Amino acid sequence: MMIAGAASVTEQVCRSCGGSHIDTFLKLGTTPLADRLSLKVDDGEDEPVFPLSVVVVE
Repeated sequence: MMIAGAASVTEQVCRSCGGSHIDTFLKLGTTPLADRLSLKVDDGEDEPVFPLSVVVVE
């Protein structure tokens, strides 16, 4: 089972260039953290998931 991430934050400024005109290019839905992926099919624990999107800065 997966649960929505409570600590999800949408950045308003690009971390690389500091630009603030950010447009969503592709929404990839929700996904668990890459370094926290469970190897077991069902270990009985809820796995937090977070929204994942590709954005461009103009």
